[in-house]
Amino acid sequence: MTSQIIIMNQRGFAMASDSAVTSGAFTSNAVQKMFMLPGRQPIAFMVMGSGTHAASGLSWDRIFHEYHLHFIKKYGKNAELDHMELYREDFTEFVGSLITKDFNDLSLRRDLYFFFTNDRNYIWRGVFDTNPEYAVESNDGEGNPILASKEETLARNIYKTLDFFSENVSKDVEKTYKLTLVRKHHSDALEKVARDILETKFSQSIIDDPTVSVMAEFLTYHIVYHDDEDFWKSSE
Repeated sequence: MTSQIIIMNQRGFAMASDSAVTSGAFTSNAVQKMFMLPGRQPIAFMVMGSGTHAASGLSWDRIFHEYHLHFIKKYGKNAELDHMELYREDFTEFVGSLITKDFNDLSLRRDLYFFFTNDRNYIWRGVFDTNPEYAVESNDGEGNPILASKEETLARNIYKTLDFFSENVSKDVEKTYKLTLVRKHHSDALEKVARDILETKFSQSIIDDPTVSVMAEFLTYHIVYHDDEDFWKSSE
């Protein structure tokens, strides 16, 4: 868990950070997380979570080294921009230029895979146990529960959440647009990770194309609905 502090007054900011990072299964307690611009710049950046920028595959210290060179070449070593928003825009544009589709898709697949193969994830509720609270399909007329199959229970969990996602996304113009973009740019990656998730939890024999397509659609809506949240991302 990252611990960072910012103290602010009318003259500026003071920042402090721990040095712990994670990236998938990798952890370290000795990584730089604060970076100052060169020269007279009264500007510093602070990162949290992963030791790498997931969409490019580069470590943050490497990114800021390259950004220092970029800033000096573009503005001069001792230049000062007029206001803070210009620094944010310039850095965001620079980081955007480093992103590759392959790394972005790989990061997305990794995040979804680790999150949805966790046995405690909500989509597996009742799937691999006989808890009648979640797994009862019907009863035999004598009060004895008839449990749904693993596949039926998973499908019920998926469709219930997918309906919730779909209803909420359809009410939000921005999320509806993002849904179109995710489908356009990440459909192949989502199909692959959907199959990976299902094959990890079930036998190969039940993994057919329609099942994978439903899972991929569910993952698509998950990304859009939780687009501004990081709780499901192992790479953040």
